[in-house]
Amino acid sequence: MKKIDLLVGKWNIKKKLNNRIIISGKLRLKKINHQNYNFFEETETCINNNLLNSFQNFKIFSNNKNVDFYFNTGIDKNKLYQSFNRKKKYSFYYCNKDVYLMKLNIFSNNFFNILTKISGPKKNIFIFANYYRTI
Repeated sequence: MKKIDLLVGKWNIKKKLNNRIIISGKLRLKKINHQNYNFFEETETCINNNLLNSFQNFKIFSNNKNVDFYFNTGIDKNKLYQSFNRKKKYSFYYCNKDVYLMKLNIFSNNFFNILTKISGPKKNIFIFANYYRTI
C-alpha cells in the first residue's frame, strides 16, 4: 500500500498565510484507481470583513518514485504542478518569474501538512497548511 492511500477521505483544513491570514475549509481526497487520486479543497478566508471562497482541484498520480500533482481545472488542466520525489524533501514549480517551493509531510493517517514558499519579483508568500482527519 502506498502512503497516499492513507490520506483517502475527508479532511479539515487550517492554513496560515504569511503567519497572519487564517484560511479554513475542507478537503476531499478520493481514490480513482490504483495510481490516481482526486484532491479537491474548498476554503474560506476572511480579509477586511470580506469572506472569500476558493477551491483547488488537482489530479494526483502516485507510484513508487513520485507523487505528482496535476492541475485539474482551467487552461492549465493536466499540466504538472508539483512532483514530490519520495527521496527528496522539496518540490519546485516555476510560474513565469515566480518560484513555488513545496514540501509534503505525511505524519499519520490522521494528519499531514503542505508547506509552500512562493518567491518572485512581487511575491514573498509562505503558506503553512495543516490537514486533520474528520470522522
